[in-house]
Amino acid sequence: MTKTTATLMAAILATTLLAGCGSIPQSSDTIINYSGTGDVVEYHANGKVKRKAVYIDGQLVSVVSFYASGAQESTEQYQSGEIHSAAYFFRSGRVKTEINGG
Repeated sequence: MTKTTATLMAAILATTLLAGCGSIPQSSDTIINYSGTGDVVEYHANGKVKRKAVYIDGQLVSVVSFYASGAQESTEQYQSGEIHSAAYFFRSGRVKTEINGG
């Protein structure tokens, strides 16, 4: 995918999101709040899923992130807006670290 196509897709996504069809969870370059219930998906420039967040009544419940290759990068579970448990992975799939709230 060319940079122009990726930029155009980002602009279309932003327009769709601002129209009330969804949102992208907070990241280093995106700060948009989602007040609904459902899945919110962000994509890498290559079209693969970058991040999938699940919201219930505007509260972030979980986030699963992926490397551009498609391998899982992390999984995070939230309670009251804070990480309750998480696992972070190397590109090989081996666990880097885990957080277990209790």
